[in-house]
Amino acid sequence: MDRAPAEYLRLDVGMYDLQAPVFFSYVLFAMALGAAAGAALRRTVPAMAVTLGIFIAVRVAFAELARPHLLPTITRVVVSGTGNNSVVPRVPATLMRPSSIRS
Repeated sequence: MDRAPAEYLRLDVGMYDLQAPVFFSYVLFAMALGAAAGAALRRTVPAMAVTLGIFIAVRVAFAELARPHLLPTITRVVVSGTGNNSVVPRVPATLMRPSSIRS
């Protein structure tokens, strides 16, 4: 069975929704949506129903339309003396050794 590289697994439905920035963004969005619906409708239960419906619709739309176009970040480490030094800042080679890592 073929498996996707580890960096792509972050964008799976379960993992993506549990990452801290995404989770808190959903919470803030739902709170703002609920406040707006409550202010507009001036009734608690209908505002809760509208908030839930719009929140689920936005989540499904984002998962179906936007998430397939997201790509994982690219991490590049350049050791001093390699690569294009005019674009990437120089990193001393001593910083790349495990012995120089402080706990």
